[in-house]
Amino acid sequence: MQNDNVIMNQPSKKAQRIMVEFFMKTSIPRILAALDRGELVWENGQLVRAKEVTAHANPQRLVR
Repeated sequence: MQNDNVIMNQPSKKAQRIMVEFFMKTSIPRILAALDRGELVWENGQLVRAKEVTAHANPQRLVR
């Protein structure tokens, strides 16, 4: 007999909470640190990796 109330391939509420807490503890500080180091920049309202500027290239954006 199959239980129609069970949604397959969906983590439990407790597992979802644990994943969100882990993400908030690890990913957000990493993103903020990368912003401080200049590895990530805001471009057109989106977070993107900073492009490397070489001596022979025309810079498209400033990298601090």
